[in-house]
Amino acid sequence: MDDFEETPGNKPLRLPKKAAKVKNKAPAALQITAEQLVREAKERDLEIVAPPPKTKISDPEELAEYQRKRRNKQVNHARNIWDRAVTILPRATQFWLKYSYMEELIGNLPGARQVFERWIEWEPPEQAWQTYINFELRYKETDRARIIWQHFLHVHGHDVKLWIRYARFEERSGYIGNARAIYERGVEYFGEDNIDESLLIAFAQFEERQKEHERARVIYRYANFCDHANFFDVDIGDRRIS
Repeated sequence: MDDFEETPGNKPLRLPKKAAKVKNKAPAALQITAEQLVREAKERDLEIVAPPPKTKISDPEELAEYQRKRRNKQVNHARNIWDRAVTILPRATQFWLKYSYMEELIGNLPGARQVFERWIEWEPPEQAWQTYINFELRYKETDRARIIWQHFLHVHGHDVKLWIRYARFEERSGYIGNARAIYERGVEYFGEDNIDESLLIAFAQFEERQKEHERARVIYRYANFCDHANFFDVDIGDRRIS
């Protein structure tokens, strides 16, 4: 993507370079309602109810095989319903959530991941991205979560709190260089005219946590937060900087 640029850190980062105009995310006109879709799904359930086996099953292995096939049939039927639902109503968050949850519940993690990838192609609201990130973190997939965060910023980078949350994610994960690079790129992304003081304060507090007191002071002064800077000059624990 042209508006991505490699950013130095503990690991390669691809962060948006500058703020862009927010796209129109208004949903398109729908040809079918959610209620109609659910009703249709229930009608299909009634149509394909499997008849009882014609022969009596007495062997445990045969019973297990019958149950396995029946379960697979039910899963495939449910998958078809949810697939149709998200295809017809791609802006219906609850359908994507239930579809991905079903795949995760049956242990089909690649399938759940595929659902999430299809979902974020629609550039959905924050909930979708955060749910996907949390899904990856449940399985200790930090690198995958990092990639999602970067894509998230590409779509919703105008929201300053996301830059802060992503930087804190990297800090919690132990990638201090990544966290610093995100704060720095965030400052560059918004520019002097559009910078939000919450980003600069979070950046300075991050440097304080890293015991980088001079860095923190420079950030406070850059932001013209005189009260912060003066307090910082007076005392940092037992260390005085002036």
